[in-house]
Amino acid sequence: MLVVIFCVWFILEVRSEVPLPQSVQVDRGLLTWESDSGLEDTSFTVLQRSLRSESWTVVSSCFQTNATSCNVESITAEGGPECVQLAVREEPPGESSEVAIACSAHGGACTPLVRLLGAPGAITIQLSRTHRVIEEHGLDIKHLIYFGEEGAPLEPLNGIYLASTEKSGLVGGRNYCASVQFTFYGRPVGLPSCAVCERVPDSNGKELVIVSCVLLVLFFFSSLVAYFILFQRQRIKKCLHMPYHIPAETLEPLAVSVKPNTSVEEHYDNISTIGSI
Repeated sequence: MLVVIFCVWFILEVRSEVPLPQSVQVDRGLLTWESDSGLEDTSFTVLQRSLRSESWTVVSSCFQTNATSCNVESITAEGGPECVQLAVREEPPGESSEVAIACSAHGGACTPLVRLLGAPGAITIQLSRTHRVIEEHGLDIKHLIYFGEEGAPLEPLNGIYLASTEKSGLVGGRNYCASVQFTFYGRPVGLPSCAVCERVPDSNGKELVIVSCVLLVLFFFSSLVAYFILFQRQRIKKCLHMPYHIPAETLEPLAVSVKPNTSVEEHYDNISTIGSI
C-alpha cells in the first residue's frame, strides 16, 4: 500500500515539475503555443473537452507532436456541433505536465465578446449579450471573469455574471487584464477570450482641481446673482425702466369749443277730445 502511495506521489511530483506550455491560443482555427522547458525530444499533445463531458480526450491529429501548432479549424468552426475547450500538455520523455487551457485571440463561435473601459480607480468589463451561444441557450449562459494586474496570474472573480460589471478600488496608472469564458449551468464551456488589458487613468489630482475650479466659478456667479436680486432690486428696476419724455404741449389743457344750443322749443296746443256718450 505504501509503495502505491509513493508511486502516485512520485508521478504527481514529476508532472508538477514539468512547466506548462505558454501562450496557448487559437487564432482563426490555428492553435499555437510556446515551450519554456528547453528540453530536447519534447512532444506535445492537444486535448479537447466537449460541452457535456467532464474528461479530456486526445485530438488524434495532434498527438505527441513535436510541432508547436495544430490545425483545429474543424473543431472550432462557426456552427460546429458543440462548444469545446482545447488544451495542450507538454510531454518530455517519461514525464508529463498539467494541461494548459487555450484561449481565443479573436473571439469565436463559443467565446465571449469582451471590452475593457478604464475610469479613475475602476475598470468596466463590458460584455455583449449578442452571441450565437446566448441566442441558443438564453439565460442559462453566463460569464466567468478572470481578472488581475498585468503580469500576474488572473484570478476568477466571485460569482458568475449575466452582463457587464465594474471592478473598483484599483490603483491609477497601472494596467489590469481580464479574460472571460462562457458558463453553462455554472460550468465553464468553450474557449475563454485571451486576456485584454486596459490602463486605469492616473488622476494625479488634476480632475479634483478642475472640478474644484468649476464649482468655485459656479458658486461665485450664483452668489453675485443672489446679491443683486436681494439687495439691488430697485437699482435693477431703474436700469431696466426705459426713459421717456412727455412733450410740454401734452400738459396744456385742451381748448374745447362749445356750440350754443340753437334749437327752437316748439309749443303744442293740447287737443282735448270730447266724446259724446
